[in-house]
Amino acid sequence: MVFLHKILWKTVGAGAVFAVLLSIGSAQTMAKNISAKDMANITDAAYYVIKKKYRKKRTPSGFYLLKYYRDKSGVDASVFIHKKTDAVALAFAETQPSNPRDVLADLGLAKKEINAALGHLLEKMVDGAKMPKLAKKGFKATIKKIYKIKKTAKKSTANKILNKGPKPSKKLRRQIDAALAIVDKVAKLKKKNGQMIKLSEIQVVGHSLGGYLTQIVTVQKKVKRGIAFNPPGAGGYLKNAGKPKNLTIHSRKSDIVGRFGKHVGRMYLYKDVKFNWKNFKKNWLLENHGSGSLKKDLRKGMKPYKRIK
Repeated sequence: MVFLHKILWKTVGAGAVFAVLLSIGSAQTMAKNISAKDMANITDAAYYVIKKKYRKKRTPSGFYLLKYYRDKSGVDASVFIHKKTDAVALAFAETQPSNPRDVLADLGLAKKEINAALGHLLEKMVDGAKMPKLAKKGFKATIKKIYKIKKTAKKSTANKILNKGPKPSKKLRRQIDAALAIVDKVAKLKKKNGQMIKLSEIQVVGHSLGGYLTQIVTVQKKVKRGIAFNPPGAGGYLKNAGKPKNLTIHSRKSDIVGRFGKHVGRMYLYKDVKFNWKNFKKNWLLENHGSGSLKKDLRKGMKPYKRIK
């Protein structure tokens, strides 16, 4: 390395040597992956950008918002850059209502199928809880009342429903095309240091249907990596994609959206939102599916209990 320094010094001067060393150091810092915890914070920040409630305090630590995209198809995306490492995060926000039932309905799952699969997952959760058998029986009846479940599917039927996967409707295809086009636009942006963003340094993240788009973008655009939180599986669209090493799925074990369809990438399962009656009665479905609760738990140090290869 010393010999190389001397040659560069004589031929191009001190300024050029400094620039070369700076570029080498910059390349090394850009290679750093953004943690799942920070990615969860970024997805939550992207949600506030859409709602026009974004403030600097909402920005994940060390990042700044570079660009926001809003496509007529319903796709929202935000670009965040890390101030020190120049790491690039492209966050796809939810393109549909945040209610899990509405998301699945828009993906082609019938209401009866949603209720049947949901009933199975909720009953499974109750079976795993520590309480007397008689209490479990009454609790299951209460669950059906609260969530208006008339029929609960058997395990085999529920698994078939959950593995069915999204239908590539015209609306969904438009959103996929828009997401792919946004990635190309991001690759033409300049960071504050004047350097162009490269496809190979973009780290994509998304929650729910944003996570569905993340799977597709990561595979088709050859970006650095992708992280998806509680997404429906994109395996039906990305046939023969296998399990790309640069794509990971992070999902609650009983989230009905995160269990829907065949996922692309390595999947990590996390425990459900901590149960309490008040939370369950009002918004347990939303809390279990939401990015906000996942962000809080990851920040507290929650680790996946299972990895599905």
